[in-house]
Amino acid sequence: MEKHRSTFLGESLLVFAALIWGTAFMFQTLGIRQGILPYTFVTMRSVIAAIVMGLVIIVRARFNHKKTLTKLGTKQGYFLAVASGITIALAMVLQQIGLGGTTTAKAGFLTSLYIVFVPVIASLFHRRIPLQTWFAVALAVLGFYFLSLYGNESGFVIYDGLIVLCAMAYAGQILLIDRVGSQLDSLMFSCVQFATASLVTALPTLLVEGIAWTWIGSVPAWLSMLYVAIISSCLAYTLQVVGQKRARNGTIASLIMSLEAVFAAVSGYVFLQDLITLAQLVGMGLIMLAILIVTIVTQPRLIK
Repeated sequence: MEKHRSTFLGESLLVFAALIWGTAFMFQTLGIRQGILPYTFVTMRSVIAAIVMGLVIIVRARFNHKKTLTKLGTKQGYFLAVASGITIALAMVLQQIGLGGTTTAKAGFLTSLYIVFVPVIASLFHRRIPLQTWFAVALAVLGFYFLSLYGNESGFVIYDGLIVLCAMAYAGQILLIDRVGSQLDSLMFSCVQFATASLVTALPTLLVEGIAWTWIGSVPAWLSMLYVAIISSCLAYTLQVVGQKRARNGTIASLIMSLEAVFAAVSGYVFLQDLITLAQLVGMGLIMLAILIVTIVTQPRLIK
């Protein structure tokens, strides 16, 4: 009975994490509508997340002497955290720019393609992947067609393409995290990752966007920023770590977290009045089917 309760709690936490990540697309879009430019948004988001995670680590160290700053990881672990920070900075920038020209529903499902891209990228490093995975890739491509290209007279939609590139970057980040293991504490990894992302995006923020602070007095702008930085980046990440340890297996955990796309679509429709056409619904269904196939066949270890 105790084991069942632990499993139920873990999987419930994963659902909550997926809900947070899904609704984060809505808040990111809200930030855009409030005039926060993409590089500025990502830099501020990363700075706030790094500070919050750093404070949590310091407070934890005061109560748990086994978690002091000198005992949290190896040089290799910190190197991987920095590499992950560079990768996630690219992913977040591409996603934020892409959201400026597409809907939250489309962005949510296109971002979820990272689950399909993980085994494909892994194959470049001589990891053998099943034939079914390539079938899932074909379904994902077809899903992208119905979601972004079908009925679109202008042809390829550049913003949707940026979201797909964002999904590829997230897939690369997942493979980096997969190599960390016990080489670095999870909270420290997250802190270093976001600190690196803030440094990577700070320069282009100044060079490309400049000091654009017209949104500084906007409450909705700060609400969107704080939600994405603290709730989505810090809280949801922690929920995922705890939830995955208690879930029945990696397959169930992956499937639950893929609900992020569904929550993104629902929140966009309800709160932002994003319309979803029949063709887009077909595309979303094909992408979810591709995710289902990849998850069941490869059982990837997903850390976001």
